[in-house]
Amino acid sequence: MATTLWPRATDGRNATYDGTFDYEAWTVRAADGGEETESEIVFGPLGSVFRGVVGGRNMARPPWGWFDRDEQDRRQGEWFFAPAETVKRHFDLDESFSTTYIHHPIFSVLRD
Repeated sequence: MATTLWPRATDGRNATYDGTFDYEAWTVRAADGGEETESEIVFGPLGSVFRGVVGGRNMARPPWGWFDRDEQDRRQGEWFFAPAETVKRHFDLDESFSTTYIHHPIFSVLRD
């Protein structure tokens, strides 16, 4: 995904994507060698709807384009951009469940 779908998404509308979504800033907490940092990442407009007609015009979405119809107040793509936070909320996990990432390639948090 990091070498195929994601790079094309950063180009906006193209042969792969027929719709874009302008993503607000995401905050990511990362741990590297025991030190925690917090960064704000702004992606801006990304291709968020695949071009196509199967099942309906431009209905399929990449993971950053997913949304939950049952939680319309939540941000589009949070399962992709913030999986730890989303799982913690969905399963009502306590503070022992960390939402600090040691590997999250989209946010350039890379574990050696």
